[in-house]
Amino acid sequence: MQERPLATPLQLLITLPYQTAYPQKAIKVLLEVPIMYIHTTMEGMYLKAHSLRVFEGMSSTQSCRSIGLHDVVMDLKMLVDVCGLPVVYPYPTVSKQQLQIMEHVHNVLRTGIEGKRALSLLEAKTGSGKTLAVLSTAISFWDVYPTAISRIVFLCRTIPVVDHVLNEIFHLNKARGDLSKSTTGAYISNTTEPPLKQEASNSSLKIPVLRKLRALPITSRRRLCINESVSRTAYLDTECIRLTRGADLEDTAVCPAFKNILKEENELSINRESYTIPDFIDHCKRYSNGEVCPYFANRRLLHTADIIVGNYNYILDPKCAGPLGAILDRNTLLIIDEAHNLEYAACDAMSMHLSYKLVVDCEKSIRMMSDLIAHSTLPPPPPFSPDRSLIRKERAIKTVQQDSRLLFSGSAPADVLLLSSTSYAAIKTPQQFLSGLLRIVRLLKEQLSDRLTKDVVSLPHMDVLNLMRLQFVGESFLQLSPEYLHYYQSYYRIFDKNLPQLVQFLSLLGYFGSVETLKHFRTYSSSLSYEKFFTVIQKPQTSTGDDDTLLAHTQQIFEHNKHQTLYRLVCQDPFIALRPVYQYFPLIIMMSATLFASYECADTLVSPSGAVEVAKPSMIERILGITMYAEQCERSVEPVIKKCIVESGAQPNTCIKIIGKGADQAKLTTQFFFRTTPSAVQNYGRILAQISSSTSDGLIVFFPSYRFMEDLITLWNITSSNMFRTITSNKLVFFETPDPIETMHAVACYRKCCDSGRGAILFAIARGKLSEGIDFKYHHARGIILIGVPYLYSGSTLIHMKLNYLNAKFGIKPSEYIHFDAGRVLTQCIGRVTRKDNDYAAVILADERFKECIKWTTKWMQEMVRGKNSQITTQDEAIRTIRAFFIQQARDTNRRINADFFNDTEKAVAQ
Repeated sequence: MQERPLATPLQLLITLPYQTAYPQKAIKVLLEVPIMYIHTTMEGMYLKAHSLRVFEGMSSTQSCRSIGLHDVVMDLKMLVDVCGLPVVYPYPTVSKQQLQIMEHVHNVLRTGIEGKRALSLLEAKTGSGKTLAVLSTAISFWDVYPTAISRIVFLCRTIPVVDHVLNEIFHLNKARGDLSKSTTGAYISNTTEPPLKQEASNSSLKIPVLRKLRALPITSRRRLCINESVSRTAYLDTECIRLTRGADLEDTAVCPAFKNILKEENELSINRESYTIPDFIDHCKRYSNGEVCPYFANRRLLHTADIIVGNYNYILDPKCAGPLGAILDRNTLLIIDEAHNLEYAACDAMSMHLSYKLVVDCEKSIRMMSDLIAHSTLPPPPPFSPDRSLIRKERAIKTVQQDSRLLFSGSAPADVLLLSSTSYAAIKTPQQFLSGLLRIVRLLKEQLSDRLTKDVVSLPHMDVLNLMRLQFVGESFLQLSPEYLHYYQSYYRIFDKNLPQLVQFLSLLGYFGSVETLKHFRTYSSSLSYEKFFTVIQKPQTSTGDDDTLLAHTQQIFEHNKHQTLYRLVCQDPFIALRPVYQYFPLIIMMSATLFASYECADTLVSPSGAVEVAKPSMIERILGITMYAEQCERSVEPVIKKCIVESGAQPNTCIKIIGKGADQAKLTTQFFFRTTPSAVQNYGRILAQISSSTSDGLIVFFPSYRFMEDLITLWNITSSNMFRTITSNKLVFFETPDPIETMHAVACYRKCCDSGRGAILFAIARGKLSEGIDFKYHHARGIILIGVPYLYSGSTLIHMKLNYLNAKFGIKPSEYIHFDAGRVLTQCIGRVTRKDNDYAAVILADERFKECIKWTTKWMQEMVRGKNSQITTQDEAIRTIRAFFIQQARDTNRRINADFFNDTEKAVAQ
């Protein structure tokens, strides 16, 4: 083995291999300590000090470990030059895709400094590291321009993603702290100027003062509650409010953890800069003066956080936006991850529903409240005044304790209530309010109790007119019903868990009272129009007879009240919830792996960094109202929309096969008339049984819906061959359920089985909780099977109305949207695996219709499914190919292990 020569201290010019960030391009490395060698591989760059030796022919990881340099390698921090901005990055290597993302984010942030408003649409492959690239660039930009950004809000969909983002921020904070006080930092520049000259001239590349940023999650009571008696109840929110409303230190019925919050007042403190949700709960349990309530501690500490990570609803939903609305200013940077979910999240935020059971319970609650008021010894309360209600809202925003007692306190903005003097004067006593509420409940009960043969669709305006025919019920009664309820319940100290949900629904419905009122709305209500909303009385999803087959395969995720008649107020336009976001935040970054379909990338522009910029408005832009972004901005500010697609090559370690025919040469599809045929059931069972026996590690199977998964398992069990017993004999099987806690427990057990060596099977649902946001790396998922194309169920009334609305408003044909939506789901499901360059997995698309669906996926997905992978094959041919693929990958892995072992042996002999 030949020893490497000593290199020049402080500066070294090297050429990275093809697999790294800069293919066939030299870069300069600037160190604050002398070095003698840098070893570069596709895994990273490794340093060696003067006192150590690195020999040629040894693998990078093994050589560093053998010479005791492992800790130095893991602690190596980088400063990446992004258009002159020194970006702190916590890992030794930066990929080419991450550099393109950093440059795009830097250009967006520079637009804000120039006095413009910017909205970014960023698409990058799953597993490309876009989350860390965006955060590291934004934080480093904040260091250089401290007045440009006041706070960063990161929005995502699921709790695992929240914890993942907070973990990345923790590592980034650690890198910033180590880099500011250590001498192991490296500066990587992709410019032509030598970094030594730039540093010597005190240019803009000078490293600024690095501070650790405080990052906190924001989540619900159900995630943060530590009171076991409360957390086990079905109505956790209402039970928590009951135990904390009007609380004082002498009250023995108050939650002990909440008492400690009252004792601490403004003295709450945290030790770390970044907390995941479990870490924050653990910190609150071990607080110095006794355990404190994590929920209220989190709300009190939010104003001290530099980075807030949470769900979409804390910005989009008026019912949940109170905690963030009180602390965010105009310089807040809004980052939205998995932005393709905004379409559904924004519509759900402005939609509500009532179940028949809730209406019956509300009738009992009204009678109970009426009896308590009748037997009360308190004098009659003063007449209700809207001015007093608005003052209470302002105080509730400033006080966490007071805000906690208000269920749905932010029902309507103060500046949109245009009420005449006679409209609210009709309600002078609590008996009149309860009488009007009881009349509404009886009318809703009559409508929901009838045996419906089909869904009844109507307009909100017509439903409001029917309600206003009742005595004491008017336009202001509906809009101010949450304020009436809170006023009288607070006066008589009455608490109920059902009525707040009813009055919140009536408040939203009340905005459709008259056309005159709609003309004067000045906030988010200005977008309410009849074609964007509709009401539907939806029949139960299960019945007896032949209709049960039609209702079994709806695409809606399970609800706890799916067996009841529902009265829904449905929003079809996500722009209604997104409009205030466009108006308030000057810098918005939306990123996802599935924003643009491949056919939308035909007219593109290529930037100097290699990223693709989309020129024409895409389907997602029209649906989210981004094409109207300029209209929402102030006239004095120039709006800019930046779109970028980060290209990535095909994944070499992925084998994708489309199976269109089963072992009996029968058509393999999940179309409604073929999905439950004996041939389809047997073929799907054989595919799963053969792949599970050929896969040594984890296997994930995605189904179109919960009900279809249950039906298929039932049919496997009742057949003579008992296919499901064969599958379970190969591996343990775990299921995704509608309960998020059960699902995460199943995932944890699945990972444990994969770590034990035998592997396991995870049955998941496309569009479910596991289809995005959770990564299955390496042996946790060596195979993915998609049983059926995840098309929307066009027979559903809600889907049918949505397709008609998109066609009428944007000219999007129903077939186009169905294929586009299925392509997004398909991309997210496949993106759960092969997130690293040295990872491998097999993907089976078990439906002949996948060939058409893939045409509507993203550009990087089509690069993976090209050539032989795009051809429809038979079941036997696909199984043979995948088995050969696993054998080849196993040989390559053994070859790498043997090479490392040979290097260790040779080194030991030499010593």
